[in-house]
Amino acid sequence: MKGLFLLLLVSSYHLDKKECSSFVLPSKKKNCNRRKVLLLNVLIDNKSSSSLSSSEQLIDSSTSASIAGSISASTSTPPESSSSCPFSRSFPRHRIDLTSVKKKEKNPYFSLPSLPPVPFIADLQKSWAKKSLDQAYSEEDVNILWFDDQNRLELFASLWRVVADFSSAAATATTTTVVAVAFHDDELKTVRQWIDILEWMQQQTITTIISSYIIIPQIIDDGDLPKHIIFKRESINMNNSAKSPLSSEKERQIIESSIVEKRTQKWVKRILVDQGICPFTKSVTKSGQGLSDLSVPVARIYYGTSFAETSQICLLMADTWDAISNMIQAGPSGKEGISSILFAAPSFDYDFDLWAGPIFAMLEAGVVAAGAEKEVGVVCFHPQYATPDGSSWPGFGHMHSVPRLQKWLDEIDPYHNLTKAEVAAGGAWQRRTPHATINVLRADQLEVAEGRRNTRNLYSENINKLVGKTDGIGSTTLERDLAKERSLR
Repeated sequence: MKGLFLLLLVSSYHLDKKECSSFVLPSKKKNCNRRKVLLLNVLIDNKSSSSLSSSEQLIDSSTSASIAGSISASTSTPPESSSSCPFSRSFPRHRIDLTSVKKKEKNPYFSLPSLPPVPFIADLQKSWAKKSLDQAYSEEDVNILWFDDQNRLELFASLWRVVADFSSAAATATTTTVVAVAFHDDELKTVRQWIDILEWMQQQTITTIISSYIIIPQIIDDGDLPKHIIFKRESINMNNSAKSPLSSEKERQIIESSIVEKRTQKWVKRILVDQGICPFTKSVTKSGQGLSDLSVPVARIYYGTSFAETSQICLLMADTWDAISNMIQAGPSGKEGISSILFAAPSFDYDFDLWAGPIFAMLEAGVVAAGAEKEVGVVCFHPQYATPDGSSWPGFGHMHSVPRLQKWLDEIDPYHNLTKAEVAAGGAWQRRTPHATINVLRADQLEVAEGRRNTRNLYSENINKLVGKTDGIGSTTLERDLAKERSLR
């Protein structure tokens, strides 16, 4: 997947072979016993990051040390910009270690050819499995869900939806409720790695899933019952009185999905189409133009919206993975075909640290856990987007670093006269959308688009179009235009 680039905004998605090797490293096989976690209650206004709450609610001090050692992420302190430039910053390193699951080895001396399932027998087996699981929990308050007929992407989306719904119900529940989710044997690796991401999320200095509960998952794989996960919620008596600044913002302005789509389309027209920032996007409704000779069809852009709050990370993940699953099912062509997704989450507009850091770390790890690396890529957009300053690697879905962009500009035109801050602005304005947005792209189409144009030239041209000394639009005008789009009704 080296050198894949964005189809909708072809200059936006980059991979580096050296960087790829350090993204998600399989950890040693973990103990299946799920542990209580350390949650931190923090304020989420990135404009006042210095006022982050330092009070930690420790659930179980005996397990916190082992938890800290098993998860690797640079989240102990809020990220700081390397300079006063509002368009450039240093990104903390977030890494989610995914459990390695070995495939069962076949006996080379005795193996039967795989035969297609017989419907009658398959139905009997499924009926027996459901009956056995129902009997196992007949005396307990357990809601059993069956996802054994779902593919990997559908299962990944469904797991997030289950936890999102379970978390929401927990806020008003008075009794302990348990949810059991049954899945196909072949998806054990996907489920284990999904749990890795969920647990990592609950251990980070981001928002809590719910105000007073945590969700504890446990895989049941004892051989006598169908493989399934038990989800339990546990009270942590957490004082979560700090209110997100977004709450009052949403009380003042209820944004409908049609308005969010209208704002995003205005941005696509202004930046991608009118300025030609993406050579393969010629309208606000479709992308992929100019690649038909390389077997890339022109298909529609899907605009989606999640109204998950910053305290509802699981809901955001559920909404996003539902959209990704639907995109894959729709295919890349035809009347219902989808070329790419622009998925907005307005509640995250004021927290770039959370959006660009933990949220995208979870999305990128999710692509791996769901086995979707050859199908999709995710790209980060945000109203406050800042170009990486080169001091750290932020992840796959971010803009190239300022040093790399400046190097390309110097090679194209040694006399461009753009300062480091202006180069950073040129990168950032390609990613500053009206709302926090996830751009989902088809991996195979990204690779084709990468081979069609010169990366160095395209980036240099885009920066000059936006902030160039001679004919550039300029940051003042770009900021004004973005503000107009954000206020559209």
